[in-house]
Amino acid sequence: MKLVIPMSGQGSRFKAVGFTEPKPLIPAGGKPIIQHFLEQIPVDWEKVYICNELHLAETDLKEKVLKMTPEAKVVSVPVAKKGPVWATLKALEENPSLIKAEDNVLLSYCDYSMSWDARRFERFVKDTNCDGAIVCYTGFHPEYIRPQMYAYVREVEGRIFDIQEKACYTKDRTREYASCGAYYFKSGDIVKKYFSKLMNEGPLINEEGYASLVYKHMLADGLDIRVFEIPYFMQWGTPADLQDYEYWQNSFSSFHKSQETLKLENVNLLMPMAGKGSRFGDRLPKPMIPVMGEKMFLSAQKSFPECQKNFYVVRDDFKAEVKDCVRTNDEIVSLNEITEGQAITCKLGAQSMPRDEALIVTSCDHGIVYDSDSFASLLKEEPDLVVFGQTNYSMADITPKSFAYIAADKKSNIKKVAVKETISDTPRKDHILIGSFYFKNCQLMLDLIDELVEKNIKVNGEYYLDSVVNLAIERQLKVKLFETSAYLCWGTPDSLNEFNYWYTYFNGLERLPMWRKLDE
Repeated sequence: MKLVIPMSGQGSRFKAVGFTEPKPLIPAGGKPIIQHFLEQIPVDWEKVYICNELHLAETDLKEKVLKMTPEAKVVSVPVAKKGPVWATLKALEENPSLIKAEDNVLLSYCDYSMSWDARRFERFVKDTNCDGAIVCYTGFHPEYIRPQMYAYVREVEGRIFDIQEKACYTKDRTREYASCGAYYFKSGDIVKKYFSKLMNEGPLINEEGYASLVYKHMLADGLDIRVFEIPYFMQWGTPADLQDYEYWQNSFSSFHKSQETLKLENVNLLMPMAGKGSRFGDRLPKPMIPVMGEKMFLSAQKSFPECQKNFYVVRDDFKAEVKDCVRTNDEIVSLNEITEGQAITCKLGAQSMPRDEALIVTSCDHGIVYDSDSFASLLKEEPDLVVFGQTNYSMADITPKSFAYIAADKKSNIKKVAVKETISDTPRKDHILIGSFYFKNCQLMLDLIDELVEKNIKVNGEYYLDSVVNLAIERQLKVKLFETSAYLCWGTPDSLNEFNYWYTYFNGLERLPMWRKLDE
């Protein structure tokens, strides 16, 4: 197999946010993007890199790729925004023998990685004797939390009959095959013929030749094009993609370290979970959905410090199920109707709680990764209220007004909280309020909720516990920010799917059907 990697683009989106290296050399999780991909490729495959002349002249791109793959060829092409098909043809103009007539060719982009069995791929193209194959993924993948579209195919039993760029074919793209960016061609002759045909006849996108669209001409001539499915795909085409990956890698690299349980005396935990959870449908109440092999609310509870007693506020319809899986000394408060918001649910759930004991309040649909020593140290400062916050969470960019944001000084003193409103033009850099709090005693929480109701402070028609933070600040109480190492959100189908994807990937588990997309 001959691997051809066109990487002659200028990486303008990365340059715009301050990166100076060519995109293939930008670190992703501690090593260059291109290295992740190359680690999935057999050593005995011939490798050709097509680079723009500016990168070769002004950076150490050539030296670094040859250090990774010493037997590879590096070819220079002019700087031009004409796409990988043009770059490949341009390289062939100067080096006609670069791709021989009989070569099996895999052309691959340089800004992603994947989990696959390359030897199985070799057997697949040999056994099917296909003229072309597109390496694809299906189901939910993390890049789908954004609306950006990729190349999608239409197929029957793995045989492709159409392909298009920047658009899917149906309302639910998770049920379609999407290209990961690797394209197989049975021979060098096919590459030369159909690459030329695309550049001469189109279709081009913004005057660029995309490798995916070469197959339109091949299909028109009746050639056999197949899907080769892979389970995992890591997309680093944009700075946001890279941020997302590094967020989850960092989260799971510290995940087990943080789970050394901190035990708190005279502190209780209150977990309101009596909402509708309507976005998940009717199959299971949201707190009962499996997360990391346990019911969601238990995974949430176990990610926090161990408290002397847990108080769960539930709906009547799943009270018995909760009772079966919690400690005998824990208390369950059941409600038979939906309240006017989380704050009211918390008040109802705390009626039998000792008024002078501290409490942690957290929702059932997220976990945290945190430094237990740092949290214990913060409690020694005797704060009145602690608000848990997190920066760099992807959804703050995508749906910024879905969150509350924390404005704090350098000493972690909170100055204000904005509920369902941003506090800057860069919400991903700000601390989102994740929905977890520490109160020095139960009475303080109840007093603040009473004031919230008295002043009728509602957001979207509900009383949010987030809003009591500003009331505490007005009282000149000691209100502190505690920054978590990671916020593990399961509150929406997309958030849960995203978490499950990265959890299974970073834990080295196989992709199971239960981790495919949840239907809303």
